Formats: sequence, structure tokens, C-alpha cells
Amino acid sequence: MSEMSGLPTVYVEDPSHTLKGAFLSDEDYGKAISALPPVCADAVIINRRRHTIYLAPRVSHPAPGWWVIGGRVKFEQTIPEGIVSNFKRETTLDLPFGRFKYLCTNHYFWKSRAQEPMDFGTVVIAYAFTVELSDKELEQVSGNLEKKEYGGKLREFFSFEQLVSHDVRPPILDMYKKIFGE
Repeated sequence: MSEMSGLPTVYVEDPSHTLKGAFLSDEDYGKAISALPPVCADAVIINRRRHTIYLAPRVSHPAPGWWVIGGRVKFEQTIPEGIVSNFKRETTLDLPFGRFKYLCTNHYFWKSRAQEPMDFGTVVIAYAFTVELSDKELEQVSGNLEKKEYGGKLREFFSFEQLVSHDVRPPILDMYKKIFGE
């Protein structure tokens, strides 16, 4: 895999050694993220020509509301592997890593989370990427969003002002500025 500015360099001590992450119950996962922040990989779907981004109506915590596509990187994955598998899992669209462009790394301090106790909150480190899709790919993604995470179809936002008027969270506003320089 080619290096991308801003991503960590991957060092593998022994390529023949296979890492395998453990499955945790919700209770155990809640305990784990109370001590160790998960690493996530998220995709901002964009259209550079129109200066637009597409957001999904997320229903799950810690970020309900208009949000990007993504989630936790599994124990045995690199960041590039994580963004590819997250995007496929949440949209059914299997894209090669070369379609994703690194944008930034965010450090979130959320006041709530999906696991009990929900009001404990959580901390997340998230690598954000942009991805541009064809009209056909957008249609496929919008109609196939993961039902446990999202409650509807993608929505195209045409301006920074439109994002603000829809109470989009500050990290989305910052990413929009980074993408389009506004």
C-alpha cells in the first residue's frame, strides 16, 4: 500500500504472525472504551465539482444526527484496511483504498455512547478520508446504508451555510472547510 501523508507508518514485526482481535460483549466493550479510546476510520462522501458533501442520518451514539460513514478499526486492521471494510459494511460498496483520500485525524470527546452507561461518554480517535462517488455508486450507497447505524438515505449539502442551518456538528463543518477551503 502506498503511503499517504498524515497516516501512520505501519511496522509489522513478523508478517507470518496473524493477529486476531477478540469479540467483546456490549458490557465488556463498554468497559474497554472507558479506559482505551477506539480508533476509527470515517469517509466523507464528496462532489468536488459541485462543492458538496453527502451525510447520512445516523441514529446510533455517540454521534446521532447528520454524520459521515465509518466506524471502529478492528484490532488486526491497518487504517487503510479499516476504511475499506467500514465503508463496505455500512454501504455495501466495495472500493479499493486508492479511492479514499486522507483528510485529517480528529480526537472526539463525546458526551454519550451506545453502551451502558450511555451518559458516561467516550473518547474516539478518528482518521477521516474523502471519497468521490459516481451517480450510480451514490444511488447504491444511499439505498443500502446499514440499518442499525442510519435511519434513512444520504443527503447532499450544497454549502457551509446549509450545513449550519441543519445543526451539523462542528467536526463536519471543519471537514467541509478543509475539503473546499471555505
